[in-house]
Amino acid sequence: MYQYAPRSPLHRLYRYCRRSSLVLRRGLSVSANSRMSLNSLLNDVELWHGRTVLRSTPRDIQVGTNMVCNLRCNFCRLNQPATRESLHDRPFGKKEINGATLHRLLQLLPYAERVSLTPLGEPLLWSGLEPFLVRAQKLGCGNIELTSNGMLLETYVPLLSRQGVRGVTLSIDTNDPEVYAGMRIGGDLRQVERGVRLLAQQSPRPKITIASTFMRRNIEQLPSMVSWAKSLGADVLAVQLMEIENPEQEREHLRYSPDLTRKMLLDAIAKGDYLHYPVVVSEGMGRFLRNDADCTLDDSQTLDAHYCEGQKSMVGSLLEQCRDPWSSLLIDTDGDCRPCCWAGISYGNLSDGRSFGSVWNGDVAREVRRMFLANELPEGCRGRHCRVDV
Repeated sequence: MYQYAPRSPLHRLYRYCRRSSLVLRRGLSVSANSRMSLNSLLNDVELWHGRTVLRSTPRDIQVGTNMVCNLRCNFCRLNQPATRESLHDRPFGKKEINGATLHRLLQLLPYAERVSLTPLGEPLLWSGLEPFLVRAQKLGCGNIELTSNGMLLETYVPLLSRQGVRGVTLSIDTNDPEVYAGMRIGGDLRQVERGVRLLAQQSPRPKITIASTFMRRNIEQLPSMVSWAKSLGADVLAVQLMEIENPEQEREHLRYSPDLTRKMLLDAIAKGDYLHYPVVVSEGMGRFLRNDADCTLDDSQTLDAHYCEGQKSMVGSLLEQCRDPWSSLLIDTDGDCRPCCWAGISYGNLSDGRSFGSVWNGDVAREVRRMFLANELPEGCRGRHCRVDV
């Protein structure tokens, strides 16, 4: 367990000196890899010491670069009436991350283990993408990843390869062109497939993950997607639970088809094991199946072996399940900051020129960390399909 309370004034002084030494060494480092490693070590130490005010910066940063997309997916929040209404009169420049927020992000780049461009829209449509990637490469950062629907991938393959993007996650929910067209409105599965194959042929090339989100209409394609993803040259097939944003699709949530979902997932895992191809299961999907009364011990053990890389235990104290309040940050397109993509908790907003420290160590962020240390779940973490969902 974590040793939060120092045992004596001398022990408290020792801890302070250790943290200060790491801060000094990080500041004197000349390489991005060294700064990243020291920042990660400092972050671990601060968590171990039970600190709520952090001198480390986030290890994992998710960025909403823009709110513009070339598809009209009928399950996406971007295409729901409330979102469309809020964006209708907003000029194009207000649909992208602004200069003040981007400036704060660039300051954090050399210290993060991962910076993922995962907006509500399509990052390949972000007007600042190429300058951002060039800047990251000049800083020596090899930590940039992005999530795309893949429709523009053929055009952007040279840029992604040339600028050393580390990972590309492609949102492809089925290998059936007809089902795809019904989910990803305006999309062409064959065009996406050409882009994936082209990217897989590059040297160097990013790690390619096909992230598939399932509801009733596409869950039966899951087993066949394993060999399909491998044939495209993708490195991983990631299985995710669809969160229903469109009320008209409520009955398609997999909670209404638990037996079918379990069978399809276990069949896909078995096929992946046979083909020596990684099939990984998201936190939400794993928790959903674990909570099913018919989930056996063997099923649970199978899921344990196929959870997404880096996923923490789903049992024990809050800190054994989730360390995001210390290690992670989501920066939305409008500059709003949250501990992760699940939490309904705002730390504050960077778009008005506020310093990063005033958000990262603001009142809300410190209170969230205090509650986690006390094993108390914040209200904004309740009812979420993540590892601490209740």
